[in-house]
Amino acid sequence: MKHLKSIALLALAIVATIGIWGCNQEEPEPLQVISIELFSTGAAGIHLPGALVNYPSRLYPVELVTDTAVLSVEVERVAALLIRPDTLDSVPSGQRIRYPLEVFNYGNGPDVPDITIDTGRVDWTHRLVDKDGINDLADTDFDGIPDLDTLPGLVGGVPGFETFYLDVTPPYWALPDLFDSTIVYARSSINDSVYDSAIVVTRTRNMYESIDTLNLRVQFQGTGEACITWHEIFRCEHRIHTEYWDIDTSGIYTSHRDYSRFTIHDHTVWVTVQDEDSTLLATSDTVFVQWE
Repeated sequence: MKHLKSIALLALAIVATIGIWGCNQEEPEPLQVISIELFSTGAAGIHLPGALVNYPSRLYPVELVTDTAVLSVEVERVAALLIRPDTLDSVPSGQRIRYPLEVFNYGNGPDVPDITIDTGRVDWTHRLVDKDGINDLADTDFDGIPDLDTLPGLVGGVPGFETFYLDVTPPYWALPDLFDSTIVYARSSINDSVYDSAIVVTRTRNMYESIDTLNLRVQFQGTGEACITWHEIFRCEHRIHTEYWDIDTSGIYTSHRDYSRFTIHDHTVWVTVQDEDSTLLATSDTVFVQWE
């Protein structure tokens, strides 16, 4: 019996020793993630700041994390127009003078330049004509203003380009050395605050004489048929006298008109020359035949 008590006490001592050892043994610290950083895989190379974490890896395994960033850039449309040239010229009263004008689009995209004019002489005739020189300038975008249709923007240093004409006609009764100053505007349809302008100045250049006969001399080169038209205006009436010349060799051809029968009214005279296809070849100066 005494032997059995000794064995029991020894067993209790062993168990107590094991228990004490077990209580003093520290558990291993779990694996932790101290920090993590993400870097964009996009071309912009955006850096995303890292965030501190403290997740046991056995509960939250670390995986490879990627992200992308997309940058959208919108380029604003910029309008830039140029119209040229500024011009000064003269024309006989009652005659038309035609001015060629050019418009350039230096903007970064297509534009429809609206064309308008501002003139101080409302009794003179002004007309905007298309690049073919035949029809009035059209309103292609239907905003009520004539324009040059769509011009491309600046590409490779080369601007979009178009031409048109301004016709100016002083009245036949206009005195010599009168001036008309017309401002021609090219205005952007993208931004109507963007525009450029050209100044066109026209002077009348009549000749005043008291004569009975007017002589005409025309020098031709080549051969063909020519139509010579005498334009005569008196008492607000426009009369014409037409001659047809057979030009059989290059040289000077002459004609004349007798105005001694006009004994009551002053009148204005000029001459136009056309070929057999009715193409205008030349226009003379205007002569004011004065009655005494």
